[in-house]
Amino acid sequence: MKNNKGFTVVELLASFTLTMIIVVFLFEIVLDLKNVYMSNTVRAKVLNKNATIAARINSEISDKNISYTVCENNECTIYYDTDCKSIVVKLDAENNKMMFTGDNNKSISFPENTTIKSYNFQRNYIYDENVGIDNAIVKISYTIESDFFEKDVTFNYTYSYHEDAVSYCGIEATDAS
Repeated sequence: MKNNKGFTVVELLASFTLTMIIVVFLFEIVLDLKNVYMSNTVRAKVLNKNATIAARINSEISDKNISYTVCENNECTIYYDTDCKSIVVKLDAENNKMMFTGDNNKSISFPENTTIKSYNFQRNYIYDENVGIDNAIVKISYTIESDFFEKDVTFNYTYSYHEDAVSYCGIEATDAS
């Protein structure tokens, strides 16, 4: 009678191969989960920063009596009240942050692993001939890109206000944006 208490080399090799195949699949799943986690973390940080920027823009300009705005390149200067106070909203793409200057200076940096791909700051003047009212719209738009995003994320802010059609703080009001 033979004693068959051990495994043959073929059995050991087959079990080792099956174990390695399972480990490789599990490793791929772990890597995919890590990428999903990183993508969602960066996306959540970008959305959180965007909410902070939206709240800051809203708090800075919604309770002000805006008279005039000047938007050029990557910044808008918003003039308010009768004593020529102003707020400057500026996007610093090189340093990856949004800056606010005025009564309370503050800058908000975008998360690591993101860059500002493009931006557009503009003021559009609208004159309603039927009513005889001067209105203007301030538009702030920027696009964030990251290796963790499938596609870029664009944020838009639009603020409408009644504009004084007079010379304000030494700036001649025009219909140019």
